[in-house]
Amino acid sequence: MASVRRSAQLQFENFLFREGEVSDAFAEALAERARNGVKVHFLQDALGCNAVHGRAIKLMKRAGVAVEIFRFVHFSRIKRFIQAQLFTSAEWRAAIANDTPLILLGDFNSLRSSRPYRTLNRHLRDVRELVQPTPPIRTFPTRFPVLAVDHIFVNEAVRPVSASVHRSRSRGLLPIISTHG
Repeated sequence: MASVRRSAQLQFENFLFREGEVSDAFAEALAERARNGVKVHFLQDALGCNAVHGRAIKLMKRAGVAVEIFRFVHFSRIKRFIQAQLFTSAEWRAAIANDTPLILLGDFNSLRSSRPYRTLNRHLRDVRELVQPTPPIRTFPTRFPVLAVDHIFVNEAVRPVSASVHRSRSRGLLPIISTHG
C-alpha cells in the first residue's frame, strides 16, 4: 500500500475477502486513501466474499470508495477469453493511469498457452516471467501440482521481486504469493 500513497487513483480487484483483521486493515487503508483525495475503486467477487454487507465494505462505502460486487463463475474457454478482452480493453486501460499500480490476480483457469492468458499478457506483465522463480510455480491440483492456472499480472508501475506458491491445505488450487518492491 505504500506505493498507493503517491498515486491519485487506486483500482483494487479481489476474489477472497473474509471478515476479520486482514480485511479490516485493507478496508481502513483504502478508506483512508479515499478520505485523502485518492480515487479508490474496489471490485470484489461475490463468491469469494463472506461479507458483501459487512463492516469492512460499509466502512469503504462511507469513506467514498467506489465499491462494486460482481459474480464470477468458472467460465467456458470462450467466456474466459471475452473476460480477458474486457480486462485489457482500451477503455478499461484508459481508466487507470500508467503510474497507478495495477495488480490483476486470481484463478484464471487458463494455461499460459491459452487465448485468455495470451490476451492478458499482451497488455500486462506476468509476475512469473518477471521474477522467474525456481522451481516453476504450479498451482493445480494441490496434491501434486503440475499446471499453472492461477496468475498474477501487473502493470509497469508495479515492481515484483519474488513469487512462490503457498503450500496450504486448500482444496483445488494453491495460492500464489508475490512480493513487490
